[in-house]
Amino acid sequence: AYLVFIVALIFMVKARRSGHKATAFWGTALFCGVVAQAGYGIMTLLMAAPPQVAIFHQLGALALLALSMRAKFETAYPAEQKIRA
Repeated sequence: AYLVFIVALIFMVKARRSGHKATAFWGTALFCGVVAQAGYGIMTLLMAAPPQVAIFHQLGALALLALSMRAKFETAYPAEQKIRA
């Protein structure tokens, strides 16, 4: 979990330095998702992992996977945007 947090933080910093607004948005969204998932994971452990909470945590992991794939796609293939002076 610590490694995922650090990688997401580095990804967000690099994405926010990008000139593309969508890349910056998805990088920030990914980091926020990782923080939320980590917080929910800590809460799950503190509650001694009841099945309903643990299942919701796993569903959050799937949502985070989808979010990371979208962020990677936006980084690899950024949308065209206009340059304004």
